[in-house]
Amino acid sequence: MKKPSFLLNGVPLEIREQIYHNVLSATPCKDVQFLRVCRQIYEEARSLLFKRPLTFVSQSDLYQWLHYVGPRNLHHVTSLSIKLLDIGTDACLRRRAHNQGRRTVSPKEHSKSIYEEDVTRLLKALSYLPSVKNLTIYKPEFGVSTWDPCRDLYLSLFSLVARQYNKLKRLSFFMDELPLTFLTSLQSLRSLRFTGFSTSTPAEALAALRSLPLLKEIELFGPPPQLDFKQRIGYAGARRVQSITPDVLLRLEPLESFTICEIRDEMAASPAFFSEDTFRALFKTHRRSLQRLRISLDFKPPETDVGAFARFVSSSSLQELEIGWPGLDDEVLQCLPSSLRQLQISISPNLKPDEAADGIIDLHDDVPLLKNVVLRLDRRIVMSDSLRDNLRSNFDNAISKLAAVGIRASRGWWHPILFDTIDVE
Repeated sequence: MKKPSFLLNGVPLEIREQIYHNVLSATPCKDVQFLRVCRQIYEEARSLLFKRPLTFVSQSDLYQWLHYVGPRNLHHVTSLSIKLLDIGTDACLRRRAHNQGRRTVSPKEHSKSIYEEDVTRLLKALSYLPSVKNLTIYKPEFGVSTWDPCRDLYLSLFSLVARQYNKLKRLSFFMDELPLTFLTSLQSLRSLRFTGFSTSTPAEALAALRSLPLLKEIELFGPPPQLDFKQRIGYAGARRVQSITPDVLLRLEPLESFTICEIRDEMAASPAFFSEDTFRALFKTHRRSLQRLRISLDFKPPETDVGAFARFVSSSSLQELEIGWPGLDDEVLQCLPSSLRQLQISISPNLKPDEAADGIIDLHDDVPLLKNVVLRLDRRIVMSDSLRDNLRSNFDNAISKLAAVGIRASRGWWHPILFDTIDVE
Protein backbone atom coordinates (compact mmCIF):
# COMPACT_ATOMS: atom_id res chain seq x y z
CA MET A 1 0.00 0.00 0.00
CA LYS A 2 1.17 3.49 -0.76
CA LYS A 3 2.06 5.49 2.37
CA PRO A 4 -0.28 8.40 3.17
CA SER A 5 1.03 11.81 2.27
CA PHE A 6 2.38 14.25 4.83
CA LEU A 7 -0.30 16.73 3.82
CA LEU A 8 -3.07 14.27 4.67
CA ASN A 9 -1.55 13.46 8.06
CA GLY A 10 -1.22 17.16 8.84
CA VAL A 11 -4.99 17.70 8.61
CA PRO A 12 -7.14 17.00 11.71
CA LEU A 13 -9.36 13.92 11.51
CA GLU A 14 -12.55 16.01 11.55
CA ILE A 15 -11.34 17.94 8.49
CA ARG A 16 -10.24 14.74 6.75
CA GLU A 17 -13.69 13.24 7.31
CA GLN A 18 -15.28 16.35 5.80
CA ILE A 19 -12.97 16.01 2.80
CA TYR A 20 -13.95 12.34 2.45
CA HIS A 21 -17.60 13.31 2.72
CA ASN A 22 -17.24 15.93 -0.04
CA VAL A 23 -15.42 13.49 -2.33
CA LEU A 24 -17.95 10.74 -1.72
CA SER A 25 -20.85 13.12 -2.31
CA ALA A 26 -19.59 13.55 -5.87
CA THR A 27 -19.09 9.80 -6.32
CA PRO A 28 -21.75 7.34 -7.50
CA CYS A 29 -23.23 5.76 -4.39
CA LYS A 30 -22.08 2.24 -5.27
CA ASP A 31 -18.54 3.15 -6.37
CA VAL A 32 -15.95 1.95 -3.84
CA GLN A 33 -12.79 2.75 -5.84
CA PHE A 34 -12.04 5.72 -3.58
CA LEU A 35 -11.26 3.34 -0.73
CA ARG A 36 -8.35 1.86 -2.71
CA VAL A 37 -6.22 5.02 -2.68
CA CYS A 38 -4.34 3.97 0.47
CA ARG A 39 -4.88 2.06 3.69
CA GLN A 40 -5.38 5.19 5.81
CA ILE A 41 -8.19 6.45 3.59
CA TYR A 42 -9.68 2.96 3.56
CA GLU A 43 -9.77 2.78 7.36
CA GLU A 44 -11.02 6.34 7.86
CA ALA A 45 -13.53 6.65 5.01
CA ARG A 46 -15.06 3.22 4.63
CA SER A 47 -17.83 3.80 7.18
CA LEU A 48 -18.72 7.12 5.49
CA LEU A 49 -18.93 5.40 2.12
CA PHE A 50 -21.40 2.82 3.30
CA LYS A 51 -23.41 5.25 5.42
CA ARG A 52 -24.44 7.17 2.31
CA PRO A 53 -27.95 6.47 0.97
CA LEU A 54 -27.68 3.52 -1.42
CA THR A 55 -30.01 3.19 -4.41
CA PHE A 56 -30.50 0.06 -6.50
CA VAL A 57 -32.55 -0.05 -9.68
CA SER A 58 -33.38 -3.76 -9.40
CA GLN A 59 -32.89 -6.86 -7.29
CA SER A 60 -30.00 -7.91 -9.54
CA ASP A 61 -28.32 -4.56 -9.02
CA LEU A 62 -28.37 -5.18 -5.25
CA TYR A 63 -27.09 -8.75 -5.60
CA GLN A 64 -24.17 -7.69 -7.80
CA TRP A 65 -23.18 -4.90 -5.42
CA LEU A 66 -23.24 -7.22 -2.40
CA HIS A 67 -21.02 -9.68 -4.26
CA TYR A 68 -18.63 -6.88 -5.25
CA VAL A 69 -18.13 -5.23 -1.84
CA GLY A 70 -18.20 -8.33 0.35
CA PRO A 71 -19.65 -8.62 3.87
CA ARG A 72 -17.09 -6.73 5.97
CA ASN A 73 -18.58 -3.22 5.92
CA LEU A 74 -22.27 -3.92 5.34
CA HIS A 75 -23.19 -3.17 8.95
CA HIS A 76 -22.48 0.51 8.18
CA VAL A 77 -25.37 0.67 5.64
CA THR A 78 -28.28 2.58 7.19
CA SER A 79 -30.22 3.95 4.18
CA LEU A 80 -31.42 1.76 1.30
CA SER A 81 -33.69 2.35 -1.72
CA ILE A 82 -34.58 -0.44 -4.13
CA LYS A 83 -36.90 -0.71 -7.09
CA LEU A 84 -38.42 -4.15 -7.39
CA LEU A 85 -38.58 -5.45 -10.94
CA ASP A 86 -41.03 -8.06 -12.08
CA ILE A 87 -38.77 -10.87 -13.28
CA GLY A 88 -41.38 -11.51 -15.98
CA THR A 89 -42.18 -14.50 -18.13
CA ASP A 90 -38.72 -14.76 -19.72
CA ALA A 91 -37.21 -16.23 -16.57
CA CYS A 92 -40.11 -18.64 -16.28
CA LEU A 93 -39.63 -19.82 -19.86
CA ARG A 94 -35.88 -20.28 -19.32
CA ARG A 95 -36.54 -22.37 -16.20
CA ARG A 96 -39.13 -24.43 -18.05
CA ALA A 97 -36.65 -25.12 -20.86
CA HIS A 98 -34.02 -26.07 -18.30
CA ASN A 99 -36.41 -28.55 -16.71
CA GLN A 100 -37.34 -30.25 -19.98
CA GLY A 101 -37.38 -33.98 -19.49
CA ARG A 102 -38.01 -33.70 -15.75
CA ARG A 103 -41.31 -33.86 -13.90
CA THR A 104 -44.06 -32.21 -15.92
CA VAL A 105 -45.46 -29.17 -14.14
CA SER A 106 -47.91 -26.51 -15.19
CA PRO A 107 -46.77 -23.03 -16.35
CA LYS A 108 -48.30 -21.57 -13.18
CA GLU A 109 -46.24 -23.89 -10.99
CA HIS A 110 -43.12 -22.85 -12.90
CA SER A 111 -43.99 -19.19 -12.41
CA LYS A 112 -44.71 -19.57 -8.73
CA SER A 113 -41.43 -21.37 -8.15
CA ILE A 114 -39.47 -18.62 -9.90
CA TYR A 115 -41.15 -15.83 -7.93
CA GLU A 116 -40.73 -17.68 -4.63
CA GLU A 117 -37.02 -18.02 -5.32
CA ASP A 118 -36.77 -14.33 -6.16
CA VAL A 119 -38.47 -13.26 -2.91
CA THR A 120 -36.33 -15.69 -0.89
CA ARG A 121 -33.15 -14.42 -2.51
CA LEU A 122 -34.12 -10.80 -1.91
CA LEU A 123 -34.84 -11.46 1.77
CA LYS A 124 -31.47 -13.18 2.12
CA ALA A 125 -29.75 -10.20 0.49
CA LEU A 126 -31.50 -7.78 2.84
CA SER A 127 -30.41 -9.90 5.81
CA TYR A 128 -26.81 -8.91 5.01
CA LEU A 129 -27.80 -5.29 5.75
CA PRO A 130 -28.96 -5.51 9.37
CA SER A 131 -28.46 -1.83 10.28
CA VAL A 132 -30.88 -0.29 7.75
CA LYS A 133 -33.03 2.36 9.42
CA ASN A 134 -34.29 4.15 6.29
CA LEU A 135 -35.90 1.91 3.65
CA THR A 136 -37.57 2.82 0.36
CA ILE A 137 -39.23 0.18 -1.82
CA TYR A 138 -40.48 1.20 -5.25
CA LYS A 139 -43.34 -0.65 -6.89
CA PRO A 140 -42.69 -3.40 -9.44
CA GLU A 141 -44.09 -2.70 -12.88
CA PHE A 142 -46.02 -5.91 -13.26
CA GLY A 143 -46.69 -7.16 -16.76
CA VAL A 144 -50.33 -7.47 -17.74
CA SER A 145 -49.98 -11.27 -17.86
CA THR A 146 -48.37 -11.61 -14.43
CA TRP A 147 -50.17 -14.28 -12.45
CA ASP A 148 -51.95 -12.88 -9.35
CA PRO A 149 -50.24 -15.24 -6.86
CA CYS A 150 -46.90 -13.91 -8.12
CA ARG A 151 -48.07 -10.42 -7.21
CA ASP A 152 -49.08 -11.77 -3.81
CA LEU A 153 -45.56 -13.07 -3.25
CA TYR A 154 -44.09 -9.60 -3.83
CA LEU A 155 -46.68 -8.08 -1.53
CA SER A 156 -45.91 -10.64 1.18
CA LEU A 157 -42.38 -9.26 1.11
CA PHE A 158 -43.53 -6.29 3.19
CA SER A 159 -44.63 -8.35 6.18
CA LEU A 160 -41.38 -10.30 6.03
CA VAL A 161 -39.30 -7.13 5.77
CA ALA A 162 -41.23 -5.63 8.69
CA ARG A 163 -40.16 -8.55 10.85
CA GLN A 164 -36.58 -8.39 9.61
CA TYR A 165 -36.28 -4.60 10.05
CA ASN A 166 -38.40 -4.12 13.15
CA LYS A 167 -36.10 -1.26 14.23
CA LEU A 168 -36.81 0.69 11.06
CA LYS A 169 -37.25 4.45 11.61
CA ARG A 170 -38.31 5.61 8.14
CA LEU A 171 -40.26 3.65 5.53
CA SER A 172 -41.27 4.73 2.03
CA PHE A 173 -43.26 2.49 -0.28
CA PHE A 174 -45.36 3.12 -3.35
CA MET A 175 -47.49 -0.03 -3.64
CA ASP A 176 -51.20 0.42 -3.07
CA GLU A 177 -52.15 -3.26 -3.49
CA LEU A 178 -51.34 -4.23 0.09
CA PRO A 179 -53.02 -3.84 3.49
CA LEU A 180 -51.30 -1.72 6.12
CA THR A 181 -51.41 -4.30 8.88
CA PHE A 182 -47.70 -5.06 8.47
CA LEU A 183 -46.93 -1.62 9.94
CA THR A 184 -47.80 -2.82 13.44
CA SER A 185 -44.47 -4.69 13.58
CA LEU A 186 -42.51 -1.44 13.10
CA GLN A 187 -42.64 -0.10 16.64
CA SER A 188 -39.62 2.19 16.09
CA LEU A 189 -41.08 3.84 12.97
CA ARG A 190 -41.02 7.65 13.05
CA SER A 191 -41.69 8.51 9.40
CA LEU A 192 -44.04 6.93 6.84
CA ARG A 193 -44.29 7.88 3.18
CA PHE A 194 -46.76 6.24 0.80
CA THR A 195 -49.62 6.98 -1.61
CA GLY A 196 -52.29 7.30 1.07
CA PHE A 197 -54.23 4.51 -0.63
CA SER A 198 -54.20 0.77 0.10
CA THR A 199 -56.55 -2.17 0.53
CA SER A 200 -57.04 -1.17 4.19
CA THR A 201 -60.12 0.81 5.18
CA PRO A 202 -59.61 4.13 7.01
CA ALA A 203 -60.52 2.40 10.30
CA GLU A 204 -57.93 -0.33 9.69
CA ALA A 205 -55.33 2.25 8.69
CA LEU A 206 -56.03 4.28 11.81
CA ALA A 207 -55.60 1.21 14.02
CA ALA A 208 -52.26 0.40 12.38
CA LEU A 209 -50.94 3.97 12.65
CA ARG A 210 -52.09 4.45 16.23
CA SER A 211 -50.13 1.31 17.17
CA LEU A 212 -46.88 3.12 16.27
CA PRO A 213 -45.87 5.04 19.41
CA LEU A 214 -43.02 7.00 17.78
CA LEU A 215 -44.73 8.02 14.53
CA LYS A 216 -44.20 11.76 13.98
CA GLU A 217 -44.21 12.23 10.20
CA ILE A 218 -46.56 11.22 7.37
CA GLU A 219 -45.91 11.99 3.71
CA LEU A 220 -48.65 11.39 1.14
CA PHE A 221 -47.58 11.02 -2.51
CA GLY A 222 -50.70 10.24 -4.50
CA PRO A 223 -53.25 9.34 -5.56
CA PRO A 224 -51.81 6.28 -7.32
CA PRO A 225 -52.17 6.02 -11.11
CA GLN A 226 -55.21 4.25 -12.59
CA LEU A 227 -56.99 4.69 -9.28
CA ASP A 228 -60.48 4.91 -10.80
CA PHE A 229 -59.96 1.62 -12.63
CA LYS A 230 -58.77 -0.11 -9.44
CA GLN A 231 -61.78 1.09 -7.46
CA ARG A 232 -64.54 0.07 -9.83
CA ILE A 233 -66.87 -2.86 -9.26
CA GLY A 234 -65.73 -5.87 -11.26
CA TYR A 235 -62.01 -5.07 -10.99
CA ALA A 236 -60.22 -8.44 -10.65
CA GLY A 237 -57.74 -7.33 -7.99
CA ALA A 238 -58.29 -6.03 -4.47
CA ARG A 239 -60.08 -2.67 -4.54
CA ARG A 240 -58.00 0.35 -3.46
CA VAL A 241 -59.46 2.80 -1.00
CA GLN A 242 -58.26 6.10 0.43
CA SER A 243 -56.77 4.94 3.72
CA ILE A 244 -55.63 8.36 4.97
CA THR A 245 -58.72 10.53 5.27
CA PRO A 246 -59.44 13.72 7.25
CA ASP A 247 -61.08 11.59 9.93
CA VAL A 248 -57.92 9.46 10.25
CA LEU A 249 -55.78 12.60 10.58
CA LEU A 250 -58.18 13.94 13.19
CA ARG A 251 -57.80 10.81 15.35
CA LEU A 252 -54.04 10.33 15.04
CA GLU A 253 -51.59 11.29 17.75
CA PRO A 254 -50.16 14.80 17.06
CA LEU A 255 -47.64 14.86 14.20
CA GLU A 256 -44.51 16.98 13.83
CA SER A 257 -44.26 16.85 10.02
CA PHE A 258 -46.85 16.41 7.27
CA THR A 259 -46.50 16.35 3.48
CA ILE A 260 -49.05 16.43 0.68
CA CYS A 261 -47.62 15.81 -2.78
CA GLU A 262 -50.71 15.43 -4.93
CA ILE A 263 -51.35 14.92 -8.61
CA ARG A 264 -54.92 15.71 -9.61
CA ASP A 265 -57.06 12.72 -10.50
CA GLU A 266 -59.10 13.90 -13.47
CA MET A 267 -61.85 11.41 -12.64
CA ALA A 268 -62.27 12.77 -9.11
CA ALA A 269 -64.62 15.64 -8.29
CA SER A 270 -62.20 17.16 -5.76
CA PRO A 271 -58.63 16.71 -4.51
CA ALA A 272 -58.00 13.63 -2.37
CA PHE A 273 -55.75 15.26 0.23
CA PHE A 274 -55.55 19.05 -0.24
CA SER A 275 -59.02 19.83 1.05
CA GLU A 276 -60.86 21.97 3.55
CA ASP A 277 -61.60 18.87 5.66
CA THR A 278 -57.92 17.93 5.77
CA PHE A 279 -56.88 21.33 7.11
CA ARG A 280 -59.75 21.34 9.57
CA ALA A 281 -58.44 18.02 10.93
CA LEU A 282 -54.90 19.37 11.09
CA PHE A 283 -56.17 22.42 12.94
CA LYS A 284 -58.00 20.40 15.59
CA THR A 285 -55.29 17.81 16.27
CA HIS A 286 -51.89 18.96 14.97
CA ARG A 287 -51.94 22.76 15.10
CA ARG A 288 -49.58 23.03 18.08
CA SER A 289 -47.37 20.03 17.36
CA LEU A 290 -46.75 20.42 13.63
CA GLN A 291 -43.32 21.93 12.93
CA ARG A 292 -43.04 21.24 9.22
CA LEU A 293 -45.61 21.34 6.41
CA ARG A 294 -44.90 20.61 2.75
CA ILE A 295 -47.49 21.09 0.00
CA SER A 296 -46.82 20.39 -3.69
CA LEU A 297 -49.65 20.16 -6.24
CA ASP A 298 -49.76 19.86 -10.01
CA PHE A 299 -53.08 21.74 -10.13
CA LYS A 300 -54.43 25.04 -8.90
CA PRO A 301 -56.54 24.18 -5.84
CA PRO A 302 -60.07 25.53 -5.25
CA GLU A 303 -60.24 28.84 -3.39
CA THR A 304 -62.17 27.30 -0.49
CA ASP A 305 -59.35 24.79 0.07
CA VAL A 306 -56.71 27.50 -0.20
CA GLY A 307 -58.61 29.54 2.38
CA ALA A 308 -58.69 26.57 4.78
CA PHE A 309 -54.96 26.06 4.21
CA ALA A 310 -54.26 29.74 4.96
CA ARG A 311 -56.34 29.69 8.15
CA PHE A 312 -54.54 26.62 9.41
CA VAL A 313 -51.05 27.96 8.60
CA SER A 314 -51.67 31.39 10.18
CA SER A 315 -52.77 29.78 13.45
CA SER A 316 -50.06 27.11 13.53
CA SER A 317 -46.66 26.82 15.19
CA LEU A 318 -44.89 25.87 11.95
CA GLN A 319 -41.15 26.44 11.70
CA GLU A 320 -40.73 25.12 8.13
CA LEU A 321 -43.15 25.65 5.25
CA GLU A 322 -42.78 24.48 1.64
CA ILE A 323 -45.55 25.35 -0.83
CA GLY A 324 -45.94 25.08 -4.57
CA TRP A 325 -48.75 24.87 -7.10
CA PRO A 326 -49.54 26.43 -10.49
CA GLY A 327 -50.82 29.97 -10.23
CA LEU A 328 -49.67 30.50 -6.65
CA ASP A 329 -49.71 34.26 -5.90
CA ASP A 330 -48.44 36.60 -3.19
CA GLU A 331 -51.69 36.45 -1.19
CA VAL A 332 -50.52 33.14 0.29
CA LEU A 333 -47.69 35.04 2.00
CA GLN A 334 -50.23 36.81 4.20
CA CYS A 335 -50.79 33.62 6.20
CA LEU A 336 -47.19 33.05 7.37
CA PRO A 337 -47.06 32.31 11.12
CA SER A 338 -44.80 34.27 13.47
CA SER A 339 -42.99 31.04 14.40
CA LEU A 340 -41.74 30.43 10.84
CA ARG A 341 -37.97 30.02 10.36
CA GLN A 342 -37.71 28.58 6.85
CA LEU A 343 -39.84 29.14 3.75
CA GLN A 344 -39.68 27.46 0.35
CA ILE A 345 -42.10 28.75 -2.27
CA SER A 346 -42.67 28.12 -5.96
CA ILE A 347 -42.25 30.95 -8.45
CA SER A 348 -44.80 31.28 -11.25
CA PRO A 349 -46.01 33.90 -13.76
CA ASN A 350 -48.34 35.06 -10.95
CA LEU A 351 -45.49 35.37 -8.45
CA LYS A 352 -42.11 36.53 -9.73
CA PRO A 353 -38.95 36.28 -7.57
CA ASP A 354 -38.69 40.00 -6.74
CA GLU A 355 -42.44 40.17 -6.02
CA ALA A 356 -42.10 37.26 -3.60
CA ALA A 357 -39.13 38.98 -1.96
CA ASP A 358 -41.09 42.24 -1.59
CA GLY A 359 -44.00 40.38 -0.01
CA ILE A 360 -41.72 38.61 2.47
CA ILE A 361 -39.95 41.86 3.37
CA ASP A 362 -43.27 43.62 3.98
CA LEU A 363 -44.11 40.90 6.52
CA HIS A 364 -40.67 40.79 8.10
CA ASP A 365 -41.80 42.40 11.36
CA ASP A 366 -44.62 39.85 11.66
CA VAL A 367 -42.30 36.91 10.94
CA PRO A 368 -39.16 37.92 12.87
CA LEU A 369 -37.68 34.41 13.05
CA LEU A 370 -37.65 33.85 9.28
CA LYS A 371 -34.00 33.57 8.23
CA ASN A 372 -33.97 31.15 5.28
CA VAL A 373 -35.92 31.40 2.02
CA VAL A 374 -35.74 29.24 -1.11
CA LEU A 375 -37.42 30.57 -4.26
CA ARG A 376 -38.22 27.66 -6.58
CA LEU A 377 -38.83 27.88 -10.30
CA ASP A 378 -41.20 25.45 -12.01
CA ARG A 379 -38.77 23.21 -13.86
CA ARG A 380 -41.41 22.32 -16.46
CA ILE A 381 -41.27 25.84 -17.95
CA VAL A 382 -39.50 25.99 -21.30
CA MET A 383 -37.38 29.14 -21.42
CA SER A 384 -35.59 31.00 -24.18
CA ASP A 385 -32.06 32.28 -23.55
CA SER A 386 -33.30 35.84 -23.09
CA LEU A 387 -35.99 34.75 -20.64
CA ARG A 388 -33.45 32.70 -18.73
CA ASP A 389 -31.07 35.68 -18.48
CA ASN A 390 -33.88 37.95 -17.34
CA LEU A 391 -35.01 35.40 -14.78
CA ARG A 392 -31.49 34.98 -13.42
CA SER A 393 -31.26 38.73 -12.96
CA ASN A 394 -34.67 38.73 -11.24
CA PHE A 395 -33.57 35.96 -8.90
CA ASP A 396 -30.32 37.78 -8.06
CA ASN A 397 -32.25 40.97 -7.32
CA ALA A 398 -34.67 39.11 -5.04
CA ILE A 399 -31.83 37.39 -3.17
CA SER A 400 -30.09 40.74 -2.65
CA LYS A 401 -33.28 42.32 -1.32
CA LEU A 402 -33.77 39.54 1.20
CA ALA A 403 -30.10 39.59 2.24
CA ALA A 404 -30.46 43.30 3.05
CA VAL A 405 -32.95 42.48 5.81
CA GLY A 406 -30.94 39.55 7.17
CA ILE A 407 -32.66 36.69 5.32
CA ARG A 408 -30.45 34.15 3.57
CA ALA A 409 -32.06 33.27 0.24
CA SER A 410 -31.27 30.80 -2.51
CA ARG A 411 -32.93 29.56 -5.66
CA GLY A 412 -33.97 26.10 -6.76
CA TRP A 413 -36.28 24.04 -8.90
CA TRP A 414 -39.84 23.10 -8.11
CA HIS A 415 -41.71 20.15 -9.55
CA PRO A 416 -45.16 18.93 -8.46
CA ILE A 417 -43.84 15.52 -7.44
CA LEU A 418 -40.32 16.43 -6.36
CA PHE A 419 -38.74 18.36 -3.51
CA ASP A 420 -35.22 19.02 -4.76
CA THR A 421 -32.78 21.90 -4.35
CA ILE A 422 -30.91 22.04 -7.64
CA ASP A 423 -29.66 25.53 -8.41
CA VAL A 424 -31.20 27.30 -11.37
CA GLU A 425 -28.54 27.76 -14.02
